[in-house]
Amino acid sequence: MTPPAHAHPAPAPSAQPHPAHGTLRRILAILASLAAVVLACGSVVLAWFDAAILDEGSFTASADTVAASDQFRQELTDAAVQDIMASDEVSRYLGDGSGGDSWYSDLQDIARGGAEKALHSAVSSAVDSDDFESVWNETAVETHRENLGGDPSQTLVLDATPLYRAVDERVGGIVGVDLGLGDQRHLIELEEAGASGEGDAAAVLHRIERLATAVPAFAVGAVVLTLAAAALLPRHRALAPAGVLAASGILTWAVMSLGSGALVRWAEGLGGTGGVVLGRFMEAVTEGVPGWALTSLGVGLGGAVLLIIADVLIGSRRGPAEVF
Repeated sequence: MTPPAHAHPAPAPSAQPHPAHGTLRRILAILASLAAVVLACGSVVLAWFDAAILDEGSFTASADTVAASDQFRQELTDAAVQDIMASDEVSRYLGDGSGGDSWYSDLQDIARGGAEKALHSAVSSAVDSDDFESVWNETAVETHRENLGGDPSQTLVLDATPLYRAVDERVGGIVGVDLGLGDQRHLIELEEAGASGEGDAAAVLHRIERLATAVPAFAVGAVVLTLAAAALLPRHRALAPAGVLAASGILTWAVMSLGSGALVRWAEGLGGTGGVVLGRFMEAVTEGVPGWALTSLGVGLGGAVLLIIADVLIGSRRGPAEVF
């Protein structure tokens, strides 16, 4: 049958993107954005760790600020006296303070009590002397090299050799007795070795040290993934970078703020001279964390706001957004 002359052919249906394709793009964009956030946060945290802790000069300079604290010097004096009185060098002469049934145990305890007072005076004199800053600086340098040098210790340690040497000289000057504290290195182990022969804290420290070398790769990966997420959202390309910036800033701020506090509390919980010294070390090196954290938060949120404003302005010019 011939169609009427006035009839027009039916228009071809317009091609519409399949809804499943848009959903898949959004899912991929979200996954890429999440990965970019993790890499961005990791790159900032590792960059701080490299600058503040792994760098020997920065670590030592931060630790040097602790030496001026009178409270720290008192804490260090008390802890060092306890550790030295429990050392093999002192126990060899004065026993371990546990008493005993021998006829001379009471005399030994009396001698030990007097020695402890003299030792406290010697340690206090060493810590309050003009030479203490150089002793403290040497302690920081040697501790850093022992844990992060070319042949690092398998357990986290504090190299107290400079402090013990200074105390030994003071004891010799006060009571005329050489305890031999400066004759050998004094490495205070801050943890026990595990089954693998490596301590948990040392293993984490060395792993982070290796990861810190990959900061440029982390940063590049974050940028590439962010651009990929933006490409998957053709009508709102600014939203993915904005989300990545905001989330990265918030996550970095949270990780650095909470992590620095946990690090200091862990160090102080070790006890003894090691805990006092390492706790103050951690307080000093994490002093700049709030600045890093707030800068990351400000850059992230500020950049996100600018991108969202730009996306709204561009969207108002191009009309209603189309379906993905």
